Amino acid sequence: MSRPQRPSAETIAKWQSRRFGLFIHWGLYSIPGGVWKGKQVSGYNEQIRAHARIPKEEYAQLAGEFNPVLWNPDAVAALAKEAGMTFVVLTSKHHDGFSLFHTSHSQFNVVDATPYGKDIVAGLAEACRKVGLGFGVYFSTIDWNFEGGTGIDYEPTEGVRNDNDIPDAHAQFNAAQLTELLSNYGPISEVWFDMGKPTLEQSMLFADTVHCIQPETMVSGRVFNYQGDFTVMGDNEIPRYPIEEPWQSPASIFHETWGYRSLQPREDLQGKIDEHVKNLTHVVSRGGNYLLNIGPRGDGSIVEFEADVLRGIGKWLTENSIPIAEPERNQIHPNSDGELVLTAGSAERLFHYNGFGYSDPPKLYKLRWWVCPAKSGKYLLTASFAAAALEVEFQITAGDQSFRFVVAPKTATSIDLGAINLESCEPIEISITPPAPFEKGTPLSAVPEEIILSPT
Repeated sequence: MSRPQRPSAETIAKWQSRRFGLFIHWGLYSIPGGVWKGKQVSGYNEQIRAHARIPKEEYAQLAGEFNPVLWNPDAVAALAKEAGMTFVVLTSKHHDGFSLFHTSHSQFNVVDATPYGKDIVAGLAEACRKVGLGFGVYFSTIDWNFEGGTGIDYEPTEGVRNDNDIPDAHAQFNAAQLTELLSNYGPISEVWFDMGKPTLEQSMLFADTVHCIQPETMVSGRVFNYQGDFTVMGDNEIPRYPIEEPWQSPASIFHETWGYRSLQPREDLQGKIDEHVKNLTHVVSRGGNYLLNIGPRGDGSIVEFEADVLRGIGKWLTENSIPIAEPERNQIHPNSDGELVLTAGSAERLFHYNGFGYSDPPKLYKLRWWVCPAKSGKYLLTASFAAAALEVEFQITAGDQSFRFVVAPKTATSIDLGAINLESCEPIEISITPPAPFEKGTPLSAVPEEIILSPT
């Protein structure tokens, strides 16, 4: 069975050009604001139900208090514009299972369960479109309120575990709610999946549900199993290495929380502005998007300090530009014998992210060097590997020339790959990968000790 169409090259390029967006974490957890029964609760506040071990029925009573009369979606959209942002992503549903949209699949939503009674996703989507902002939704694939769903998984030493398996009934429930979000709220720029440890089939179900209804909607990498349309870094993570596909760094103004925390120290406004200008510049100049979060209060008001941080960034952006930097190239020059000696330590390392759940580490799939030959001509290519436990296969690419080779198990080896032609002009890319074509997530099975290109 064929899979649905995915975003076009034009859509991907448009998404990459957005650069700077507003993330909003808001829900029932914003009412306690990090304090439960008079005690401050550590951990991300949007997960307070888990961190404070609040019973399901007791937490659900917060819905009766949720009446955010100070919420003004037009003002939020205007603030995003003032900050120089081009898109907004709202938590349509976080891990607690409370939906900020009207869903027919659960009564635990803002329309049916609260005195406020208005569809917040609908209001903000409309406000964003009126001022030309893209609008996306965050969607948690775990739901602590769903009967028979993931539930809260407590680790004795590590606290709450959020990358647990998703039962099939829960996955179908997610797909049904995704269908509502993609059908009822106009164009959705991206669906920002988060957490859980779906199977490959479940990740495909979630991504395909989105793309069947809106093929041009970008799916975040945290749908996992390498099924996303863009890579998502870890929370507040700035990548150290190049990324060869669309990517995004999610950031919170305060690393301690994403949802509103009443007792969060808020000081040194200019320092906080400078911190996020620096991070924004780092991400955007390397081709990524920076998604900066605010956490409104339970009454819907925006924390003044956070609004001032956004305005400060916006003021900086009106006076400065962020050029897209040329990729950093650690160029390798010949030794006294004219040889180009490539080691693992001198290589750029490229990784695939968002594999088999949040805790799955990035997979190294490419080592890359940029060589500067002293003269044009033929070079003999030799690769040396330490003994490997199993037979491994590689591909070395030099410019438009490629070589495949096999390293026998349990045998240190030096392989003469033959001659290649190099020109002494612009730096030439040399890379080692699994044999092409390879699926995203295929790791580089071993790392060479040394690659030598010797002039003939």
